[in-house]
Amino acid sequence: MRIRIALIATLLAGPALAQQDTASSGALANRIAAATEALSQYRALDNGVWASFGGSTIKDRRPDLARKVTVTALQFGYDHRFTSAFTRGDQLVLGVAGGVLNASSRADAQNLQIDSRGWSATAYGVYSPLLFLSFPVSVSVSRWSSDQTRDGTPLLPVYSTSYKSTSWASSLGAAVTLPLGQYLLTTSLSHRYSDNKRPDYVEAINPAATDFQTTPGELTRSSQAVGNVRLALPFQSGRVWASAGYAYDISRTPAESTRSEYPLGLGFDVFTARWQVGASGQVTLRDDITTYGGGVTGRLSF
Repeated sequence: MRIRIALIATLLAGPALAQQDTASSGALANRIAAATEALSQYRALDNGVWASFGGSTIKDRRPDLARKVTVTALQFGYDHRFTSAFTRGDQLVLGVAGGVLNASSRADAQNLQIDSRGWSATAYGVYSPLLFLSFPVSVSVSRWSSDQTRDGTPLLPVYSTSYKSTSWASSLGAAVTLPLGQYLLTTSLSHRYSDNKRPDYVEAINPAATDFQTTPGELTRSSQAVGNVRLALPFQSGRVWASAGYAYDISRTPAESTRSEYPLGLGFDVFTARWQVGASGQVTLRDDITTYGGGVTGRLSF
């Protein structure tokens, strides 16, 4: 029984951080999509700085693994446009971003509680050899510090620990943007990879912290093929957009019975001569796991 309890705690603690980048990845995905659409509208992108604040909630309803994870992320970024000295037709946008992250996980099993703080660093880019074709790419690393407590056995009622973990995420794909009447239709196909490495950690197994046990580390990893369609309606001072996609697990560790998830998004942007302000919301459906997210972004061009 004690082995089974420890196993449940490991499964609950591991994937939580692996899924905690949803708040920051949403802002990055929207920034890349905005760059892709700008390049396809026969206009050059301006250099600029941006900031975003977002949050997400993960509701996991799997038997024995039920939990709720909430995440907030504050990000700052800069991107720069380069034009080819040879063709003067293709364009390249490169950017960097950094963020401050907070996450909280609560699970029914063993009354597990994990509070995490961290930071993220991201490099991203969009290369457009033709006005309708672009190749977006991004690489992110996140570092987390977590405090965890959970119920133990009747004789040893509280387990507590602190540990650090590192998460990586990357995305590489291709997108085609074409006018469809007054709309812009972007169809993309990409590969998305993520992993979270939680090291071995030592838990204090009594309130006085005089007895300890070691819980083995875990690597949570996923590799996905992602298809997405985004429909935008530009107007004089902004745009509204909606998106729908499908992601298929090429591989996932630990394995899950479900290999499919369905991301949906909706948002708008308002432009002035130098400013852009937008808001967006996302829902991701995956069997017994549902993720809700949203955020606001502001950008200053120069």
